[in-house]
Amino acid sequence: MPEPSRLRLIPRTCKYCRAAFTPTRAQGRAAKFCCPNHRKAYWRYGGLPFDKMMDRIRRELPEIVRDIVREELAKVIDGRRVKALE
Repeated sequence: MPEPSRLRLIPRTCKYCRAAFTPTRAQGRAAKFCCPNHRKAYWRYGGLPFDKMMDRIRRELPEIVRDIVREELAKVIDGRRVKALE
């Protein structure tokens, strides 16, 4: 039979960054954060930093939209070239 402490070291997701991690010691269900800094930041700000997340999304959104538009335009242009060759 395996050690009881090893049974509790199952992979989990960090409540702060959503990264997968395996606890370093058996804590039962208490292990919710991948590192002490994420645990401290989570409780310091009373939860997830939604303001920071929204600012990051607002900064990254134009680039994401540009990439999508480039992909769609490339499909349309390639489709026209194929039709012109036929």
